[in-house]
Amino acid sequence: MSLFRQEIAEQPAVVQRLLDQAAAITRIGSALRERRPVGVMIAARGSSDHAAVYAKYLLQQRNRIPVALAAPSLYTHYAAPPKVEGFCVIGISQSGSAPDVTAVLADARRQGSITVAISNDPDSRLAREADFVVPLLAGAERSVPASKTYMATLMAIALLSQAIDPEPGFESALRAVPEALERALACEPQAAGAARFLEAGRMIVLGRGFNLATAEELA
Repeated sequence: MSLFRQEIAEQPAVVQRLLDQAAAITRIGSALRERRPVGVMIAARGSSDHAAVYAKYLLQQRNRIPVALAAPSLYTHYAAPPKVEGFCVIGISQSGSAPDVTAVLADARRQGSITVAISNDPDSRLAREADFVVPLLAGAERSVPASKTYMATLMAIALLSQAIDPEPGFESALRAVPEALERALACEPQAAGAARFLEAGRMIVLGRGFNLATAEELA
């Protein structure tokens, strides 16, 4: 079994660990309700940037908070960071070592913004720049494609949304995710038929709304 397949199989347990530690994220939600940021800006790269697309949809749809995706090159290349006073600025990095994402959080902190790091390494450089840290609790991810850290990031974002605006129905839906993932993994024999498409010269992946993030990740 490949490392990638092994780490895909770990996703239900990873998500359950996040749910079991949701109280820490609830405290972040309380701080955001108290500070009432005028908007959220999210900095991320690669798979984390795809998860940020999900965050943009969810925080705007559920929480009605305006969300922007950062342009890290404004910080590292053009030396022209935007004014984000009054914002909550979130940095997402599985490793916590992305220098441009860290630069966005560091500048936001200098401006007095609330800063949140979502990372699989709670002791990372990114985490040290944040007022609040959401650890992904995914364990080491050794395969090149992200799997369990991407899924964990989506759950962390959903838990943050729930912490900002608690809703029993949404919480129940989140609690059901590990079991839903187990059912999805049980469909592997049916999914194996898609292996024939490996011979295709090209593939088009379509998605919109909340599914756009995962469509981009798959592509």
